[in-house]
Amino acid sequence: MQRELWASISEGQRRAVLINAFLGALLGSINVSSVVIALPAILRGIGLSINTAIGFMIMAWIMFAYPLIMAVSVALIGRISDMYGRGRVFTIGDIVFTLSSLLLGLTPGYGAIAGLQMVVYRFVQGLGGAMMFSNSAAIITDVFPPERRGVAQGIVGISFSAGSVLGLVIGGLLATINWRWVFLFNVPIGVISVIWAYRSVYRLPAGFARARIDWAGATLLTASLVLLLMGLMLSMMPYGGSSLGWGDPMVWILLGAGGALFALLFVIESRIDEPMLRVRLFRIRQFTYGVVSSLFLFLAQGANVFVLSLLLQAIYLPLHGIPYA
Repeated sequence: MQRELWASISEGQRRAVLINAFLGALLGSINVSSVVIALPAILRGIGLSINTAIGFMIMAWIMFAYPLIMAVSVALIGRISDMYGRGRVFTIGDIVFTLSSLLLGLTPGYGAIAGLQMVVYRFVQGLGGAMMFSNSAAIITDVFPPERRGVAQGIVGISFSAGSVLGLVIGGLLATINWRWVFLFNVPIGVISVIWAYRSVYRLPAGFARARIDWAGATLLTASLVLLLMGLMLSMMPYGGSSLGWGDPMVWILLGAGGALFALLFVIESRIDEPMLRVRLFRIRQFTYGVVSSLFLFLAQGANVFVLSLLLQAIYLPLHGIPYA
């Protein structure tokens, strides 16, 4: 099927698809990191203080909602894309991403209400980003012949890495003007991307109409990651006489429950006919090494983008007399 598809695609169509995949991955990665550096301006703009419990939690969820929903939905969206068409899902994700960026930039209200609205919009934005990101490499595989896929996917991979760096710069610059522009700058680019996606990838053929959605696997993955993230966020809040919360029993309960559900995910997925996560692939040594190396790569990037920024901006510097603003 893939051979028939890429063989019928013209060079002009391939270039259009590559540019669209590049833009989708770039926008998706920029919005993972752009918010991090702009958090002080965003919280000041909606009238919340990092020194309050609600302010800290809203700050954390504004930052983590986007990558969390991407992490838990990428595999599920990949299966849906196989069923209904990767180009269609990519285009719909582009629309969702652009509209949610507009809602984030125009968030009304003040205080906790505005903060909660932004958290909801960030979840929706992350869903749109996942729909684009999960299909970028797949669409490249569909339209490029085998001997050219490596270069094309490398270009898309560069856009994701470049977006992680550009996001920090763009977020910092726009936050000095107005925090709303951290989100609104996505809108004109998103409109262009939506039009281009509709013209270049929306009508690409659908995939495997008889595929089934693994709801059990998707539920377990979501629950495990949410519990792990909640445990990690709670560990960053003061507890007792310590500036961090590792002495809080609830931290270890959440982390333990999340880890147990994640282990259960692998057990259940190994026994399902059409699993979301194909555990048997880990029997292939090269595949396992590739996944593990990617895991450490993204852990390192996440530490630099999220952990260092969050700890330095919100915890370490304020504790040593440097205001969060």
